[in-house]
Amino acid sequence: MKSKLLLIWFLCSICGISASAQYSYIKGRYNIKFGYSSYPKEGTYDHRVPNYRIQVDYGLLKYLEVGVYSGYSRFTCYNLMGGSDYNHPANTLFYGVNLNFSPLAFIVKANDFRFDLYLTAKYGGHYKFIPENYSLPRHMAEYSVGVGAAFYVWKHIGLFAEYNYGYFNYFVTVYSSNQHPTPPSMLRFGLTYKYKRK
Repeated sequence: MKSKLLLIWFLCSICGISASAQYSYIKGRYNIKFGYSSYPKEGTYDHRVPNYRIQVDYGLLKYLEVGVYSGYSRFTCYNLMGGSDYNHPANTLFYGVNLNFSPLAFIVKANDFRFDLYLTAKYGGHYKFIPENYSLPRHMAEYSVGVGAAFYVWKHIGLFAEYNYGYFNYFVTVYSSNQHPTPPSMLRFGLTYKYKRK
């Protein structure tokens, strides 16, 4: 009798472990982030330019999200050929792809969880809508790795922050010997929205 009870308990435990392994608050989840950060203006660190970004991620695996992002900033540039055009607007489109790896997904077995901690990697670029012979390059690449955290104050809406380290050098030009590189780290924060189909 005891052996039968032990066998039943063992089988139930295995089923329970298998069932818990099916739970994941990442896999199958859609996540939309609305973020803000700022960049120095060309040639100075005293003035900052806002950058607004939207990012959409999808939980491909229990611990891995893949996504795309797009953003906007408005820099200023000047005509290298001279003249009085020193504050020409440089409307700038940002775009790229990213991966998020969530180590907590190996520990927390749940279909929904209010806190997330993740490692992130991004690769993309930007394009500036400016005429030729202006001080900023039209296109440049960006890439970074970093760490992020999100806390969902409500069931679907929360706050997030990311700290990334990489290449964000938007001000390197072939015309200037006195280059002012952008710092290699970037802080981004904002709102996040998650949705998961049942």
